[in-house]
Amino acid sequence: MLREAKSVCDHLIVGLQVDPSV
Repeated sequence: MLREAKSVCDHLIVGLQVDPSV
């Protein structure tokens, strides 16, 4: 569960880095 949460967080972080407008 923690691993999945980390994966989601990492995905969101990457998304913000790629497109800050989001």
